[in-house]
Amino acid sequence: MKAGPSKEPSKKKGKRGLVETDETQNVSITELQRLVLLEQLQVFRLAKELLLHKKNINESDTNLSTLNASAETGNPIFMSLFPGQN
Repeated sequence: MKAGPSKEPSKKKGKRGLVETDETQNVSITELQRLVLLEQLQVFRLAKELLLHKKNINESDTNLSTLNASAETGNPIFMSLFPGQN
């Protein structure tokens, strides 16, 4: 029994060997540029949010380590800011 031809629709290859999809096939260059910019903006916003989240985690870890060090020495934080004053 022979296998028939693939039932996938044929896809055109662009100048750089990239496959044209149904989604991009009937879209103008201007619309494609806008879609790409919107996608890049979304990725940028997500990356920014991730970096801010990591920064907040690092700051809270630093604050916790300061509190832990203060608790281990028995000196409250405000006393360690002014050495020599009890």
